[in-house]
Amino acid sequence: MSSWTGAPHWVIAPIHKMPEVAPESGTAAINYFKPLSGSYIFTARLENSYIGPRYSIFLSNPYEFTGTYRQLPGYDLVNVRAGVKFRDKWSATLFVNNALNKHAQLESMFTENEPQPDFTRIETNQPLTAGVDLTYRY
Repeated sequence: MSSWTGAPHWVIAPIHKMPEVAPESGTAAINYFKPLSGSYIFTARLENSYIGPRYSIFLSNPYEFTGTYRQLPGYDLVNVRAGVKFRDKWSATLFVNNALNKHAQLESMFTENEPQPDFTRIETNQPLTAGVDLTYRY
């Protein structure tokens, strides 16, 4: 039987927290459908996704694989869609993702070959993005 318990650099306080996993998260959405003239249907959707505070490993010492857990703040992202659907054949939908242009901190990333502050970054989400979704089913 081996007495190996893992490398000491992975025993980082708080030891009972799962890194990169928020204890609280959820998504709420509201869909709306309204028949228009003929076979057309107006569709709309509003959704909010919430991710609570969580821990991410942060390497602050140059050339050492030791680090600390840094708590990243929770965030909400709001998406909106509205469009027209013709039967089940085609649809045209306007969308706005991250409608409030929230700059959420997703995780602390480092390069394994250069674990030092100059190469450690906080990854963020996609900024406000809008567009048109055209769909045709055949």
